[in-house]
Amino acid sequence: MKFTIDTEKIWKAVKALYCGIKATFCGSSDTSQVVPDKFTTTDIGRYVNYRPQRGPVEKGRIKLVTDMYVFVVYKCGDDWIGFQNYTGVATHPEFLTFA
Repeated sequence: MKFTIDTEKIWKAVKALYCGIKATFCGSSDTSQVVPDKFTTTDIGRYVNYRPQRGPVEKGRIKLVTDMYVFVVYKCGDDWIGFQNYTGVATHPEFLTFA
């Protein structure tokens, strides 16, 4: 049996996953909610709510903003003033709203 590799399709799939886009083989080809431009470095320190597709809403504080993710501190033992001393979790912006 001979296999052929379509490198263009593979590259598109890898790029889609890397950019946080739900690729077709992951169950969705809808890219309408790809990384909104609503978060900037001026938002560092702002409170946000993480709203996952399933599960409870979590309160957090923005520690870092990159091109693809917003790093949010969710668990800091209520030490919100010292939130910068805690690890931020890479969170896709589509699941975040300002608190």
